Amino acid sequence: MEKIKLKAGRLLRELNASRARVRVLQGGSRSGKSYAVLQHLILVALQTQVPLQIMVARAKLTWLKSTIFLDFQQVMRDMEMWDDSKLNKSEMTYQLGLATFTFVGLDD
Repeated sequence: MEKIKLKAGRLLRELNASRARVRVLQGGSRSGKSYAVLQHLILVALQTQVPLQIMVARAKLTWLKSTIFLDFQQVMRDMEMWDDSKLNKSEMTYQLGLATFTFVGLDD
């Protein structure tokens, strides 16, 4: 695997170090929780040896598109990994190696 450009904060280090099935992140708004979770999921996706489905959900698809999906794009750009050709806009999926990120609104 080639080197990945990554700014790893405390939350990402905690996520990567934990082997717990459920992980809880605490912090106020703009504390970096979403960013750290997305970084962690991207690292998991890059390391998988088998096909993997990663679902990212929010109550409403419009909220997801204006928040977490934009954050995902920014994290990927910060890591110098974003590739427009891997995005299926109509299905809201992004292919990263063997992993497929699917972004859904629970209102669908």
